Amino acid sequence: MRRPILRLSVVGILLSMAVAFAGQEPAETLAGTWQGAWYRGMTSGQMTLEVKADGSGTVTFTNLETFGEEPAPLARTRFTGAQFQFSAAAGSRGAFVAKMEVPDAATQLRGNARYDGFPVTFELRRVR
Repeated sequence: MRRPILRLSVVGILLSMAVAFAGQEPAETLAGTWQGAWYRGMTSGQMTLEVKADGSGTVTFTNLETFGEEPAPLARTRFTGAQFQFSAAAGSRGAFVAKMEVPDAATQLRGNARYDGFPVTFELRRVR
């Protein structure tokens, strides 16, 4: 008699935990620091994306001379379903406009962007 009650209790606890994690906002899933490579044609460099739980943050690039190397604040952040979109403007060439799919267990992000009229792809991994 005790075993079925114990099993039901364990199942109930696991289900409540699954519901709690499924209810996380996408910004909370992305919150942290992400680093990796960006690619634009034959040019590439490193990208660092910092996202806070409220969806704000910054993006930094290396080897993207017209953007600059200082962190640029994220603007127009938007979560639509499992997709995160943002733009960031620095330098003289306009905004870096990006979108990416946000997997349930976000440990790696892949996205597409446009900057200075050219397509950009990036692959980031969580570092913090």
